[in-house]
Amino acid sequence: MKWPFARDGGTPDSVEQEIDEELSFHLWKTIDELKAGGMSDTAARTAAARRFGSLQFHRRNLVRLERQAETRIRRRAVMDIVKTSFRSAIRGTRREPAFTLGVIVLLTLGLGVNAITFGLVDRLILSGPAGVDKPNRVQRVVVHHRDNGGTEIPDVGYSYQDYRDLLAAKGLTAVAGESSAPQLLGSGSAAELIRAKLVTASYFPLLGAQPFIGRFFTADESERTGERLVILSYALWQQRFGGEADAIGRVAKIGTNNYTVIGVAPRNFTGSSVTRADVFLPLEAAADEMVTGEWRTSRNFGWMSALIRLGPGTSREAAAAEATALHRAAHIEEAADRSEGRIELAPLNAVSGITSPGYVSVAGLAAIVALLVLVIASANVANLFLARAIRRSSEMAVKLALGVGRARMIAEQAVEGAMLAVAGAVVATVVTVQGGPVIQRWLFPNVDWLETTIEARTVLFVMACALLG
Repeated sequence: MKWPFARDGGTPDSVEQEIDEELSFHLWKTIDELKAGGMSDTAARTAAARRFGSLQFHRRNLVRLERQAETRIRRRAVMDIVKTSFRSAIRGTRREPAFTLGVIVLLTLGLGVNAITFGLVDRLILSGPAGVDKPNRVQRVVVHHRDNGGTEIPDVGYSYQDYRDLLAAKGLTAVAGESSAPQLLGSGSAAELIRAKLVTASYFPLLGAQPFIGRFFTADESERTGERLVILSYALWQQRFGGEADAIGRVAKIGTNNYTVIGVAPRNFTGSSVTRADVFLPLEAAADEMVTGEWRTSRNFGWMSALIRLGPGTSREAAAAEATALHRAAHIEEAADRSEGRIELAPLNAVSGITSPGYVSVAGLAAIVALLVLVIASANVANLFLARAIRRSSEMAVKLALGVGRARMIAEQAVEGAMLAVAGAVVATVVTVQGGPVIQRWLFPNVDWLETTIEARTVLFVMACALLG
């Protein structure tokens, strides 16, 4: 019989077709009964329509209920397949322990190496210095000048006079200078080699750092000759001063002089780079004792580097152009290579050119090697699965003969593979937590590795590699 009421639109599927036929059957049956009772065809149709009410409303509700029932049935079927596949996978791993152990070892090797390497790349290249406020606004000054052959040479070395010139730039919120120098801390047999950073008073405000305890030195203290003040790194404060608050005001012998501790830098703070910094000294005051030569007056003595923070609405290109103009004006009476110099501003975690330290190249090479190890490990795991599938060919044939569907067999293999991948990822994560810091410090002893053992995104990286591999 023909469905007498318009549908919502579109071609009905099997569910809608069955409901349409059922409703149509009851509607026409009611009409026939009313006509048999003496009603005319028109009156019977009207009475039947009044008795049934809105057929579209009933139809929508019935379709919705039927689809919900179908969804519940499909979900139960999927869960049954997953449970069966999981139990089958567990039985398979127990039945072949050598195969299971081989897969987990290979995955641990490939994923562990990649996790440790990812930690290297993340710290050295992706994350950059820790504890810097809005690091995308902080730039490192790179000077480009030409040699006698006309080749442009980039250099992060900056003279103190050129640094002073940058203070006049209008597009910069702040300018700071820094330099590094190895020094001995303590005296006699208890002395140890530390990494000292000579920084201007504007260094900490430019990077947005706040002291953990104590204070930072002021501009007057930084420039005052003979003012021997020191700010300890958090790690050195813990190691040499026991993390005690009374370290403030105590005296530490650095080099040949005694320095008064006035503050402790924030936890994990290393300044503008990821290399270790044990103490921070006032640049001008300490340079008189630690830097030889006419560092205060010579423009050709690039013994320090300069940092800038871009002002609001100032682009890197505009700030570089202003810095270039100041640099050329200051060197106008000198050799052509300096008077035609060009200033480039590079991000703190730049990975190319002069701003890229050697360890960045090593980290990049390690990443390539780690990916190759993962590919080889994945290929070996695939070979193990293939060899086992060949051994199980007769078993699979028996299952097919007994009526086990191919979809269920494929699901069992997929679940087993995913289970082994997760197991390998868990073991690789444990290996990374235990052995990663040791390897990192062995490869790059001068890098200040953060105190947290493993980052959440490293775990996510391992899991992604496990599933993709």
